[in-house]
Amino acid sequence: MLLKRFCLSFVGLFALNVAANLPDSSNEFSHKIATRVFESKAENTCVSGASIHHALGMALMGTGKGSATRHELLKVLGLNDQTELKELASGYASMLNDLKQSCASERPGQVPELTMTNKVVLFNGIEVEPSFLELTGTMGAQAQTFKKGTPTTDILADINDWVSSKTEKKIPSILSKLEPDDVMVLLNAVYFKGEWAKSFSKNATGDADFRQLNKSIKKVPMMFSGRACNYLATSDGEILELPYGGLSTQNGPRFSMFFVLPAENKDFAHAYADFDVALLDKVAHAKKKKYGHISIPKFKVETSLDLVATLKDMGMSSAFSDEADFTDISKEQLLKLGQAVHKTFIDVNESGTEAAAATAITMGPRATSINVAPTVEFNFVADRPFFFFIRDNEQKLVLFEGTIVNP
Repeated sequence: MLLKRFCLSFVGLFALNVAANLPDSSNEFSHKIATRVFESKAENTCVSGASIHHALGMALMGTGKGSATRHELLKVLGLNDQTELKELASGYASMLNDLKQSCASERPGQVPELTMTNKVVLFNGIEVEPSFLELTGTMGAQAQTFKKGTPTTDILADINDWVSSKTEKKIPSILSKLEPDDVMVLLNAVYFKGEWAKSFSKNATGDADFRQLNKSIKKVPMMFSGRACNYLATSDGEILELPYGGLSTQNGPRFSMFFVLPAENKDFAHAYADFDVALLDKVAHAKKKKYGHISIPKFKVETSLDLVATLKDMGMSSAFSDEADFTDISKEQLLKLGQAVHKTFIDVNESGTEAAAATAITMGPRATSINVAPTVEFNFVADRPFFFFIRDNEQKLVLFEGTIVNP
């Protein structure tokens, strides 16, 4: 009896640990994939690693126990090889429920607004294992089944309409085609809208020089403000936190955007790749705010990414091959991953930020005010390439990150 109680307690503790560590795993995965995206493009980027992590998490729920496919997915997602899928699904659910209870549909029309939604779309007569639908259902994914014979154009239109709706039309479509033998699409959509706790004055915005990666100078609309902020300067560069208003926790604002400006003598690509996301927590929990002058360019970025080559390069080779094992989705039809598409949108201006992301993975057959002027303790002038993170400070979960090299 004591052994049984111990085992049950251990399992419960393991489940709690999975949920507690999931944001860290998501952040690590996010930075790895975002770094690879920048290395391949060397331009403005925006990635929601959290969105991709959720979509791949649903695919993970269908991998065969002990298979190379499961091992690869767990490793790429930064998860322990001994992770039980039931506990992992509960961990994803915990993250989603926390976000929903804090600010999503519970506060309609108010900011910050954040929604994250999963969905499983089934068609072409695929019959899936009940356990797969149960696990993805735990992750909050609604399953939609189209009758066999439904035209592909109708299925595609419904998928894209769903994504457009869940991202407030910022991402009007996610897929341009489906293969004739595709049977499933795994979807995740994220939408965020936040207003700065202290907005920038539009009257203070003006054209200013921005030095690009190739050292050429271009004029950009630069926002300016003087305010007290969480700020950290090291030999590697500067980190600035700008909080969003509307929601707070015992430790401070619920959501913030962090701007990271590498030191001028640092290679930008190396600085981004080597950046320790854990530093954001150090900045967020600074004991004292510092007053400074802030110059940040307005920017808008839209990104469309084919992630197949990137995910293969990260170690997910079997999932896209005829060696894939998704037998916990269907034992009747051997499946493999097909497309892996990720699209994002972000708009940063004087009022705040609006950002959206969507991920689609297809599957088919294998084959306070003071009048005295404060002392300026820092000048944060983003007049050269920088990178950014939008973070849920309560869960320490990075929702979006990216690079701005040409605003």
